Amino acid sequence: MTSKAQMGRPTIFTDDLAAAFCERIANGRSLRDVCSDEDMPSTTTINAWCKDYPDFSAQYDRDRKSTRLNSSH
Repeated sequence: MTSKAQMGRPTIFTDDLAAAFCERIANGRSLRDVCSDEDMPSTTTINAWCKDYPDFSAQYDRDRKSTRLNSSH
C-alpha cells in the first residue's frame, strides 16, 4: 500500500526550512505573513506539514504560544 507521504507531489520539507519558518513565527510574525515570503511554503503546505511531521507541529505550536504570551505582556 502506498503511504500518504508518497502520493502526490514530493514534499519540500527539510529541517532547515522548518527551522527558518518556526524562527519567523517565534519572532512574532503570523502564519500568513511568513508564508507570503518568497522563500517560504504556502499556508496549505504548512498545515500539511503539521499533520505529517509531529515534531514540526509541536515546535510550531510552541513558537505560536510563546509569541502570544510575549505579546500579552
